[in-house]
Amino acid sequence: MRIIAGKYRSRPLHAPRGLDVRPTSDRLRETLFNVLTAGDPQRLADTVWLDLYAGTGAVGLEALSRGARIVHFVEASAKPASVIRENLRSLQVDPENYEISERDVSTALRRLDSQAVVCDFCFLDPPYRMHEAYDDVLGFLSQSQLLRPTSIVIAEHDRKFDSPVQFGALGPKTKLEDMKPYYEHLAELDPHMILKAAQAMHAHSAEDLLRKVKVPTLVVVGERDNFVPPWLGHVMTSRIPVAEMLVVPGGTHGTIVEEPKIVNKAVLDFLERQLSERRTVSLTERRARNTRTKRRPQGSEAEQ
Repeated sequence: MRIIAGKYRSRPLHAPRGLDVRPTSDRLRETLFNVLTAGDPQRLADTVWLDLYAGTGAVGLEALSRGARIVHFVEASAKPASVIRENLRSLQVDPENYEISERDVSTALRRLDSQAVVCDFCFLDPPYRMHEAYDDVLGFLSQSQLLRPTSIVIAEHDRKFDSPVQFGALGPKTKLEDMKPYYEHLAELDPHMILKAAQAMHAHSAEDLLRKVKVPTLVVVGERDNFVPPWLGHVMTSRIPVAEMLVVPGGTHGTIVEEPKIVNKAVLDFLERQLSERRTVSLTERRARNTRTKRRPQGSEAEQ
């Protein structure tokens, strides 16, 4: 094992033997970081990382080599944790650039959350037999303050593994088959483009565009949506000239597929109100035109 690129390029890494530690291979790490950097070696500079179930710490060490500001290594087992320390000493990494948490991941995440740590990247690679770990960790992350909207979470898992629980911005009512077309479309996109878009989200605002929306708009948000929370929905509604807002009780970011009956009824009611108002305005304008026509003097009378 070795560091692929950056400050510690080609430096060897120690790895403990045993089935419980499965270091991310050099080839997989190289592919992962090629996608994350998208051809820009400075893209990871000054970033904050969580390396969960860190094992040898290979992923976090690669991030440090490429300019990460700090990596929080979380590894509950004593032997792998000692190997991480050995690798850090071997590379002579500044202690200010890392923290090793030798405790279970759930406890470590609660501690980091209480310390107001916010990461740019989170990598987790639990032993493949620990299927429930993915749901527990991703579920906690989705409800914590450890992530910002542009944070990227990477989960390494067995090729045949399929989580039975939906997590993140999507709630338990969101069925996998409902999201399948979305995921299939996402899989066709260039991952470099997706990452560039995600990392540039904070650099622009659509506020000016919202003011230019010329059609009546119904803004739909879920009560428990962490990605587009209700307060942001209120901001959007206030910026669009003609807009109403629907907050779906208990809804998440997938509220449209979670509660289709509620959303469909709200949309139909909204459209009916808008059409009714337009019919009223149209009728009023027509009557006003007729009144003006009746009051207009005839040509001969105007000449006199």
